[in-house]
Amino acid sequence: MKQKTFARWESVLGKAVGPVVRGKVNFNGNKLDFHQHMPAKSLTRREKYQYSQSGFSVISDWLAYRLSKKLVVPVNNRYDKVLRWLEYLHDTGRWVPELTKIESLIHEDDILTGRDSPKKVIRKTNIRTQYSNEPLADIPEWYSGPTKTIKLLNSAQDIVLMGAELNVCLDLNHFRERYINDVKTGKVHIFSIKTRCGISAFELSWTKHLLQHRSYENKIPNLRHQLILKSFLCRIKGQSKSIVMPYLETMPNLADNPRLRAFQNHVESEAQRLQAYAESVRVYLEELSDINTGPSPANS
Repeated sequence: MKQKTFARWESVLGKAVGPVVRGKVNFNGNKLDFHQHMPAKSLTRREKYQYSQSGFSVISDWLAYRLSKKLVVPVNNRYDKVLRWLEYLHDTGRWVPELTKIESLIHEDDILTGRDSPKKVIRKTNIRTQYSNEPLADIPEWYSGPTKTIKLLNSAQDIVLMGAELNVCLDLNHFRERYINDVKTGKVHIFSIKTRCGISAFELSWTKHLLQHRSYENKIPNLRHQLILKSFLCRIKGQSKSIVMPYLETMPNLADNPRLRAFQNHVESEAQRLQAYAESVRVYLEELSDINTGPSPANS
């Protein structure tokens, strides 16, 4: 049976399997993280063969061993994404000597594309070492937890990292301390939105009122992020999730975009059709109730 078959059954049945040994899986009951223990899809056919013949049971150990042979120094990091990025820097001549000292502290969340600038990653790593990851305040009752795109920034580390990624006012010392204190006292809640379209952050007051929503360098976020935010606000406020029509009406320069205008016309026509159908159903139910409540044969 192929390795990806085990991964598929692991995700479907939720069963725990053992570590990979020369491309095989042992059922010894140990929990297995397939992102770190199974060969990554980015590995070439030659790399998969080298890994299967290396004798390592964990792919991150093999990647660290291969990188340590190139650097001639031991490598302690065990994140696959970080190890691949470090190897990319070495092979392309972009290696920075400072990386040798802090490579064990680099987190996989700091690597966004695999071609990230060493200067930015080093800066994020220094922020992680300077600021605590402890929660600043209690999580709001209306917040159900992080989703695929939206995450609550409830620690000083998360807030400063977001400021560094977006290059906004959070990156300045006086603004940074002010926002940290506001989150700690419960005055505001800061969230991040991450999709393939980019990264943005928005700020809510304790009354769930939107204070601001900004993208990289304080620019206006793209349409996808604005729709995600609008849906999130409707969900936490208990409003209807049919947000397309009222939202498009508030969009600037909507008439200049024929695709959005055509979509709005389609939504409006569908809304009118459903409203007419609901009215016909209401009339039918009223007539049916009049028939059921008419005079009985005994009284006639």
